[in-house]
Amino acid sequence: MRNIDARKRNRGSSILGTELGDLRAGASPTNFRKGVVIDVLNDPSLRDRSDSPFAQLRVSNPQYLQIAPRNSIVVKLIGGGQAKQDDTSVICFPFFPPHLCMPVNAGETVWIVSDSGVGDNPLLYWMSRVPEPISVDDINYTHSDRRFESPGPRRLSDRVRQQETGPPELSFPNGAGTDDGGTLSGDNSAYDQLVSRSVAYSNSVKEAVPRHTKRPGDLVLQGTNNTLISLGTDRASSSGGSLGETSSAMVASTPDSTMQQDFGGKGTIDIVAGRGQSPDTAAPVANNTRGFEEVDKRPTADTNPREGDPEFASDASRVYVSMRTDGDSNFGLEPAGGEPQINDAPFVVAKSNNVRLIGRSTVRLVAEGGNQATVQMVDGKIRIDTAGSFVQIDTGEVSVDAAVPVNVRSDISVNVNAPAISVTGGTAVNVNAPTVNVNAPTINMTGEATTVTGPLTVAGALLAGGLEVPLDPSASVTLSGVDVVRALQVVADALSTASPDTGLNTFGETLSGLLSG
Repeated sequence: MRNIDARKRNRGSSILGTELGDLRAGASPTNFRKGVVIDVLNDPSLRDRSDSPFAQLRVSNPQYLQIAPRNSIVVKLIGGGQAKQDDTSVICFPFFPPHLCMPVNAGETVWIVSDSGVGDNPLLYWMSRVPEPISVDDINYTHSDRRFESPGPRRLSDRVRQQETGPPELSFPNGAGTDDGGTLSGDNSAYDQLVSRSVAYSNSVKEAVPRHTKRPGDLVLQGTNNTLISLGTDRASSSGGSLGETSSAMVASTPDSTMQQDFGGKGTIDIVAGRGQSPDTAAPVANNTRGFEEVDKRPTADTNPREGDPEFASDASRVYVSMRTDGDSNFGLEPAGGEPQINDAPFVVAKSNNVRLIGRSTVRLVAEGGNQATVQMVDGKIRIDTAGSFVQIDTGEVSVDAAVPVNVRSDISVNVNAPAISVTGGTAVNVNAPTVNVNAPTINMTGEATTVTGPLTVAGALLAGGLEVPLDPSASVTLSGVDVVRALQVVADALSTASPDTGLNTFGETLSGLLSG
């Protein structure tokens, strides 16, 4: 027996008498009912406008229209033929607080609960959309009365005709689609007329959204338009792994020990928008009589066991946060510089066609380890620090400060163009490429060993406008001043025209004499 609140005894005998009456009658303190959504009161600013459809609503509790919180709804209660006998609707508050706002649309069926089992006009709350059979339920939009429809053609002639012409468009019947079997008053177009007057329906996007198959322990939050947050365990992409023709959520008859070994310690948060972009994870799609596409849920439709599963290669946008996963392998990442892939490790991966990280003051990327590496962006500067060396890109200059040899290598060419170029190495400066171009009004190259490998083109005011010198890979070169340039040019010309029988040492002596002079 339900306990009676002792404090109510002090408020008068009427409340206590009502509760005693409820107990004697076997009444429940709450009653669950169903209702068809007429509209959603999500924007309070529309309620006072004379041109708003809300002003035309006939509701049995109009005192709640102005005070109803956001995400309240107007419903027509159904059951026992009530919706066909009475055109009056009722305002229902949301059952859940604003921390959790459930999606709903006009024409969908919802659960309704009252705060009291008695009274002529109790305050009603709506909880959520009513789940329907798998052939009806749709995350984007569910028309509950389709549950009354036949699952498919039964006669052989009808099945043959459907194979030739394709399945008919999905419709929105009123009840069983008969004159005496409707859920709402009116003919079979009652739901279409309802949504044509709805503010909520005209402000929603109707589209085909793949269904998601979760694991038993997962907590999943889904939006209406292909957005999902899954708090579960690591799930390999559907295009990889050894799951065969099954969803990546489940593997039939998997031993408990295998699940513990394969998925233990792999708690994962998957935030994804745009699943089902590849044929491997796409949903079957059908047109409906309102001109929209939706998932074809009919038993006769093609099925895809991997529909809506994670697909790291093609899903539109994803942030993947995992305690332990094969991050590089799953996302097809090949590290640069010959470094090995990192797998079976904690990962945070963000992937989309375009990724932006925006900091109003600074953005800092830090790789911890034996030698910490940092990339920092602040005040128009980009600075890369590691192991006592840094590269800084500022508005007016690019600076490289290294405590170790600086090496620039390319299989194609190296081009450096700037108002001034200074390259200074305490131990060595190495530039290695088939073609090296250095172009600036001022060029300074200083180091204990400055090595340039490949055909070198230097152009600058200090170096008299131009120089092309084929250099031996082992040569140690010092460049400074106009005279040196002219001398080197003379030697270069001599090398190009000298007889092959002449020893190179002769030209080396000539070059030494010119430089010493």
